[in-house]
Amino acid sequence: MLYGRRPFTGQLPVTWPKSQAQLPINVGDSAYDPQFPYGWGLTTLTKVPQGGAATLRALGIAAALAEKAGSAQAGRAIVGNARLIVQERTGAKMTAAVAKPFADADHLLTTGRYAAAVQKLTAAYREA
Repeated sequence: MLYGRRPFTGQLPVTWPKSQAQLPINVGDSAYDPQFPYGWGLTTLTKVPQGGAATLRALGIAAALAEKAGSAQAGRAIVGNARLIVQERTGAKMTAAVAKPFADADHLLTTGRYAAAVQKLTAAYREA
C-alpha cells in the first residue's frame, strides 16, 4: 500500500484534532474545528466524480430515491461519491464550516438518511 501496488480505502472512526488542547473533541461541540472531521478518508479504489455542484444535485436526487426504495447499498454508494467530491475540493484546507456538515453527513448515513447526508455534504462543498 505504501508504494501504490495495492489499492486501499479508509475512513477515520474518530475526529482528528488540530492540537491536544482541543481534546476531548466531538461532533456537535460548539467549537468543532478539527484537523480532519469524523468520517474523513482516503481511497485509491474509485475515481472522484466530476461536475462539482451539479453532480451533487444529481446525487441528492438519487439519494432520495435510494432512501425511498430502502436500498442501503445504493444509498451508501451515493453518499460515498458525494463525500469524495467534497474531499477533493477541500484538500488540506479544512475549516470548521466544512468539518461540521461533513461529520454530520456521516452520522446521517449511519441512520439511512441518505438525502439529508448529501445535503450536508453539499453545504460542506459550498464552504470549501
